[in-house]
Amino acid sequence: MLSNNQAVKLYDAGDKVKIGFTVPKSTTYILKIRLRAGNYLNTSSYIPTGYVYSVDGEKTEFSIEDGSISALDESFGKSTWGTVVSNLINLDEGEHALEVEALISWSLIDYIEIIEVDNASLKESDASSTLASELTSEELNNLNVSVYPNPTSDILKVSLDTNTDEYGEIILMDSFGKVVYSEDVTSFDSETIINVTNFTKGFYLLNVQIGGVKNVKRVMIK
Repeated sequence: MLSNNQAVKLYDAGDKVKIGFTVPKSTTYILKIRLRAGNYLNTSSYIPTGYVYSVDGEKTEFSIEDGSISALDESFGKSTWGTVVSNLINLDEGEHALEVEALISWSLIDYIEIIEVDNASLKESDASSTLASELTSEELNNLNVSVYPNPTSDILKVSLDTNTDEYGEIILMDSFGKVVYSEDVTSFDSETIINVTNFTKGFYLLNVQIGGVKNVKRVMIK
């Protein structure tokens, strides 16, 4: 359902809307957009590929938040509504702009959310990484992260494959930016197993950092 029975209307393919917002400090954020997801023929025909998203002029990838698509309602010729979520975005303090372009006629936007990531663990990891030596470009090319099974409902396995001697950290954050799991990595060819049985269903971000290098993976817990 619409939050206030109103929406920004993008009636024609190619229509765009630019939404300004301000963040209080320079840190990491997640952006969420509530918009038209589909219609009576297909409840998810509009998201995520029916829109193009940009933050401060740079194209930004968003994905559907698991379980966010609503039941069909009578608004705007029978619509469903859903939420798309960005990857982690580093924003400086001050004003920014989110631009959404419709690729399908009769697109609609309900509201946006800007969520500050609880990145205390990330800051600790960043501080410790300054003690590590700089990775060479050859080592960076050999940094591979595998996450499986994905989606999962019980066990999440994280496999790191690299030829560097750096140490690092694995951090799992929920869609609100809260750190729900973290673990130091000391053996980069080994497999880390995370028990997610008691975690809330939904979209998560897995942040793997080795030295000064970060790799972010999407995880879905069902």
